Amino acid sequence: MPSRYELEQRRRAAEQIKKSRNENQPRSHTRRNILLGAGGAAAAALVGFGAYELTAGKDTQIGEKGGNFQDVMIDYLEMKDKIVRQHGTITTPQKNVNYYNFTDKEFDPEEAKKVYLLAEQLKTEDVLIKFRLNGVDAPIQVDNPVKTLRLFIVDHDAPPTHEAGHALDDYGGYTGLLKSDNSFAYTVIRSFPDNKLPAGESAFYKSGSAFANSTLFTEACQASARASLPGTDVQETFCNSFGRMLDYVAKGMPFDQYRQVMKTNNHGIVNGQSVPLVPLSEEFYNRATQIAPFK
Repeated sequence: MPSRYELEQRRRAAEQIKKSRNENQPRSHTRRNILLGAGGAAAAALVGFGAYELTAGKDTQIGEKGGNFQDVMIDYLEMKDKIVRQHGTITTPQKNVNYYNFTDKEFDPEEAKKVYLLAEQLKTEDVLIKFRLNGVDAPIQVDNPVKTLRLFIVDHDAPPTHEAGHALDDYGGYTGLLKSDNSFAYTVIRSFPDNKLPAGESAFYKSGSAFANSTLFTEACQASARASLPGTDVQETFCNSFGRMLDYVAKGMPFDQYRQVMKTNNHGIVNGQSVPLVPLSEEFYNRATQIAPFK
């Protein structure tokens, strides 16, 4: 994990790159609607795996190297020589998101913004979200500490971030929480070809895009809602519950069937116990329209 001194050196290097760039040099780019925001950094701790007006920012397809961007130099130095295909900014009521797409996969910013907005609304659902542990329904409290998020979309064989290492190579994505108050975070979404999905995933996901969508669903929760239950680590199962809900919405599953399937076929681990993933309320389920950020 880089020291604060190393991070500061990267900041300065990134600023020097900006100053040395020839601003009069023409750039080939097109503009279209998309989402994203700003950055900051410190030590990272990894975590695995409406009611708002939709107003997205503008995405720019740019074709510059990652090393030209300060966020990349701080959080994902391993991608400094790779080409950023899309970059843009989105603002939600909770946070700003800086987005960097290093892939050729089509990404729809309006769709992705819906995921973040829905994840941010999980805080209003705290009295409806309960785990049944030791025969007792335990309500989960939800906080939304992240104010700035950096989102990196990379190919499945891209190098991992320096904090993650290769321990998460089999995962579709991961989120790192930065700073002691968790106000900054970064998310990596790995884009897999249809014929190279991780082992066991092809039975549920019919394409690399569907798997990337599901990964973004879960990681949007990781970057938007911190779940707590005294004496219990519920974060992973909580966000897997949210992600799986959107998977079933995408499949057009009626709520009653979704509730039954969640209780019987989907499990997480809480305090060493295998527990069913948590069905969210019918009102919340119906609020979640079919969302497909990746096509």
